[in-house]
Amino acid sequence: MPDGEDYVIQTQGIPGEVAALAEKLARAVAANNERIVESQGKVRLIAHRDHDQFDRLEFTSTLAIWPRARSFPRASLPRLADDVRAKVLANSTVINPSARRVALDIVGKGSAYDLSLKVDY
Repeated sequence: MPDGEDYVIQTQGIPGEVAALAEKLARAVAANNERIVESQGKVRLIAHRDHDQFDRLEFTSTLAIWPRARSFPRASLPRLADDVRAKVLANSTVINPSARRVALDIVGKGSAYDLSLKVDY
């Protein structure tokens, strides 16, 4: 880069509601680490909008009775809450005031996991 030229970095404002939702989901994941590890590998978090904000959080998973049926990596737990927060913030443009429900699926895959987000209007 020649002297005198500056990079311009595009910034995106994150709405307060989306930032709060990201924190709620990250806290729910952190608070339910054992439940996540004991699952068969799929966990779903659904945030429901009641009136003007996301007030209700639904947490579902299928319990694996036999340890070998568990497919969620315990070693991944320390970063999972941060990844959940980042996933929600990265999708802040689609989580607008008309969104009624935000569903986040966490699927354990061997030594990793996939996150997918769906917004219902």
